[in-house]
Amino acid sequence: MIISSNWDKQSIVIPPHRSSPSTWFKVTSHLPPTCIDSKGFTIINVLLHAHGAARTVKLRHFRDGEELPWIIYDDFYDSEYQQFRNLDTPVKVLPGDHLMVECEYGSEKEIAVAEMCAAVLHLSVEDNTRPKFLRSQSWVDEDRLMRLLGITNQTTVFDGEHLLTTIHEPSNLAGELKKILSHKFVWTSKILKKFQDMYVYGPQHQLCGATSEDQRFASRRALKTDSVSTPLVGILNPYIKPKVCKPSVGNSDMDGDSISPSPTAGLIM
Repeated sequence: MIISSNWDKQSIVIPPHRSSPSTWFKVTSHLPPTCIDSKGFTIINVLLHAHGAARTVKLRHFRDGEELPWIIYDDFYDSEYQQFRNLDTPVKVLPGDHLMVECEYGSEKEIAVAEMCAAVLHLSVEDNTRPKFLRSQSWVDEDRLMRLLGITNQTTVFDGEHLLTTIHEPSNLAGELKKILSHKFVWTSKILKKFQDMYVYGPQHQLCGATSEDQRFASRRALKTDSVSTPLVGILNPYIKPKVCKPSVGNSDMDGDSISPSPTAGLIM
């Protein structure tokens, strides 16, 4: 099962000059309750996937207005060292639950585009069932993002490998999106906050599919999509990663914090 952003749209744009942890930019992808059938499923193994600008990636788990321990996270994410990680204890996902992949990105003088925020889940065969949906894809509306930046006319094409977006209007911002937003556009603190809030708290398009083919060409075939809301709005008890002041078994954060968030949601490298 895959939880991912949309790679056929310019739905992830990381503003420039996000080089320090306090300025890293967050993006989320979702597996909402509408994509989980009545039987649920059990996760035994996870691959966190993002591209070069990603700094942290985590898979968050919500139930009944509360956040459960993170299923898996990496506070020092490096896209060159991606691997599947076994969970110490399998995690059961129930009907009504909401899974969210959260990624933090850094950037230098230019914006980062063509990023992804995804998790690939291996499910337990002991469930003896095949989930109805094998892929959940969510993305922020490209036109809403552009309008927030004052861009009123743009085109995006996918050449099979890269997303190429050209700004047409307004005329003072006309040109290739990456160059314009990196060197000509003025990123005020107000615009940055609105831009960030749209990715974390705003609604996203949502599409669940049974096969990779359904999702790979979903937006280009203009399939009907639903809307998903973030579980962060109105959450009663967000999960707080505990501090661990003892040597950890397996992989660990450089400050001594274990990558395993809890006894019930850990990792074996």
